Amino acid sequence: MYIDKDLVYSADQAITATAASTVVVNQIKPGGPHRKAYLFVKCSEVFNTLTSLDIIFQTSDDNFSSDTTEVFKVNFLLAVLALDAVLIEIDIPMTIKQYTRFYYAVNGTDPTTGKIYSAIVPDIEKRIV
Repeated sequence: MYIDKDLVYSADQAITATAASTVVVNQIKPGGPHRKAYLFVKCSEVFNTLTSLDIIFQTSDDNFSSDTTEVFKVNFLLAVLALDAVLIEIDIPMTIKQYTRFYYAVNGTDPTTGKIYSAIVPDIEKRIV
C-alpha cells in the first residue's frame, strides 16, 4: 500500500491518554487528497489497561481553533486492539471541511503501552473471507 507521508495523521503515535492525532491534514492544500481516498487506521502496538478506545474523525474550517465537527466515532474494546489489527478502512466522508484529524479518547485507565497508525491512503486491500 502506497502512503504519502504528508497524509499521515499518526505515525505510530503512543496513546497514553486522550489526545488528538499528531498531524492535522489540510484537505485543500497542494498534495491533499483530490480523488477517491480512504481513511486507514491500525493498531501498531498492543494496548494495556484501558477498557476501550474511541477513535473519532473530526473536521474543521479553522484548523480546530474553535470549530470542531465530529464526522464519526467508533469504539474498540481492549481485546480488539491487537498488534497490526486494522481498525478502520473506509472512504473519506463527503461531509468534511478543510481540515481533518483523528481524536483518540481513552475509556478506563490510561494505558502505558499502545500505539496507533492512521493515514489517508489511495487504496485499501480487498479481502476475501
